Amino acid sequence: MPFKSQFLRADPEKGKPPRLYVDINSTVVDKNLYVEPISGGLLEQIKFARNTNDKVRVVLYIKSYDNYKVFALEDPFRIVMDIHGRGSKSSSSYVKQGNKQKPKYGTGSIDDSIGSLSEVFGLKINTVVIDAGHGGHDPGAIGPTGTKEKNITLNIAKALKKKLDKDGRKLGITKVHLTRSNDKFIPLEERTGIAKREGADLFISIHCNAARSRQAYGIETYYLSMTNNKNSLAVAARENATNNISRSEMESVLKDYLLSAKIEESAQLAKDVQKSVVKKVSGKYKPIRDRGVEKAPFVVLIGADIPSILVETSFITNPREEKRLRSKDYINRIADGIYAGIEKFSSNGQTASVQY
Repeated sequence: MPFKSQFLRADPEKGKPPRLYVDINSTVVDKNLYVEPISGGLLEQIKFARNTNDKVRVVLYIKSYDNYKVFALEDPFRIVMDIHGRGSKSSSSYVKQGNKQKPKYGTGSIDDSIGSLSEVFGLKINTVVIDAGHGGHDPGAIGPTGTKEKNITLNIAKALKKKLDKDGRKLGITKVHLTRSNDKFIPLEERTGIAKREGADLFISIHCNAARSRQAYGIETYYLSMTNNKNSLAVAARENATNNISRSEMESVLKDYLLSAKIEESAQLAKDVQKSVVKKVSGKYKPIRDRGVEKAPFVVLIGADIPSILVETSFITNPREEKRLRSKDYINRIADGIYAGIEKFSSNGQTASVQY
């Protein structure tokens, strides 16, 4: 059974102890799975949840440690997380393969014993930060008839906020914040800072795509990661044009961030939003090209430490799509699609990520 482990150092600013997590592939969480409370030793608590549709993440919160190792044993199969700390004997936790040695179950249903996984682990999406790309002296891309990207992104952001304010509570969303609500410039590196300040659970950056060829069209969604794809790098270069980070600083920042970023959750959110936006828009408008989900090093997504995506809603440089982007109906359909994607991610995400 493939698995991957990673150790995260203590984060005093966020009040988080050292954490060790293991992602286990081709696995699901039984809703009746019970973990006995921890009363002593090196561990503070254990959390587990489905990280993607076919992957489970187990997180150990550690009081103190000197070293650790993670390894698998056979007969029966189990993954051992062996932790050695100061002033105490080693503490081991392990995950067993279900059909060889059954897990211990609690009594009663999940609802009347320990509540849903989302209630136990605090996985609900409460705060969403929506970032309208560009603004102020940075107009973004400009369409054939002079339409400015900064105005379209703000219109979409406001439409999405209105939708989330109205219906988001049924998803557990109680706060929706715009990085900008008017035509002002905000440096790229400050936008995720706003998300951190607001305690966001999701960060959605909205943009319009552009290309030298007026024939390019379609919708695509990005998440932060490295890539060698020339088209993705070209999009990132255009969107990163106003950043103030030097090349040497960028390499260091990216390296540190990608070690702890919620890449997989962001990828899942991107897939859900991309699919939903294409579906909502294609219900009325033809042709619509689904350009899929891509990854690229966007400055605006660096440092959020939460599921974060950048939606390239349509090509403002394509005459047909520029006209659509000026339409209130098209704007609302894009906003409806992003909302539906968040709803889909939220329904899966109640057991899809662990706040650790």
